[in-house]
Amino acid sequence: MPLRNTLNAVLVNSGMMSIMSLAGGYTYICLGGRVPAEALSTQLLVPLFATLLVMQVINEMLIAGMSIVRGTDFRGNFSVYATGIELLSGIIGLLVALMYTQQDLALFGLFMLVLVLGMLVQRQYALIRQNLEGLVEERTRELEVKSEELRKQAIRDHLTGLFNRRYANEYLQKEIAHSKRQQRPFSITMLDIDHFKQINDQYLHDTGDRVLQRIAQLLESNTRESDLVARYGGEEFLLYFPDTELSGACMHCEALRKIVAQEDWTNIRSGIRTTVSIGVTQGTSAQELADLLRCADTSLYEAKHEGRNRVCCQECTD
Repeated sequence: MPLRNTLNAVLVNSGMMSIMSLAGGYTYICLGGRVPAEALSTQLLVPLFATLLVMQVINEMLIAGMSIVRGTDFRGNFSVYATGIELLSGIIGLLVALMYTQQDLALFGLFMLVLVLGMLVQRQYALIRQNLEGLVEERTRELEVKSEELRKQAIRDHLTGLFNRRYANEYLQKEIAHSKRQQRPFSITMLDIDHFKQINDQYLHDTGDRVLQRIAQLLESNTRESDLVARYGGEEFLLYFPDTELSGACMHCEALRKIVAQEDWTNIRSGIRTTVSIGVTQGTSAQELADLLRCADTSLYEAKHEGRNRVCCQECTD
């Protein structure tokens, strides 16, 4: 510890002890305590115990004041356990002094023996308590990490890392309701990989998985943070564009189609060429999620029917 910090600590603690001693001594005198206390008696226990209590209160107040000056939460510095130990230590000290002044050495020796044994037990209890608190904190951190992992597993697709179908449906229900209240436009897109079954059949599923992962990466890296990208099932992906009308969503999806078509798929497997078909729809504020998804699927079917590797857009009418 730097010398400057050590000196500051000495000055602060000396000041605190001085204030506590002065206030405690004044309380002792006010309650009828004799000065000097040449011999302790049971009649002096009340003012002595009151002195201890006053000193403890002043100690806690000074610590709180220092915490406030430092800008920290002073409530974190208080512990009922620590305060109880400090008060109990003061009471034991008074009892030791009382027995010593009675000059009953045998009783004093027995009391000191019991006191030492009690302190050893208390120390062992404190160690056990500290270990238990550390164990509880460690287990709590482990549970928090596992809970976060389980939460991610529940809403994420394990292969691509995108949001899964369940999360997408729950998210869209909330977003569509919000858009209805705010009268804001939004568009929904269904995207499907062309001839994906042939990729799996010709190059095996491992290659197909890598294609799915790469498509997911391209979609995520070329959409906004406010957009939703989810794997909706198999080789099908769902995209949600908030605050986006049909024309803007179609332009965005056309750009995504070109990015996929121009990708160098030979990095995954020689001879592969992958394209996507995309269906886009914009609904009205009166429509439900099921209707909007059905319209997006219809647009996707038209893109497939017209030759694939294209984008089809349509308004979703009632």
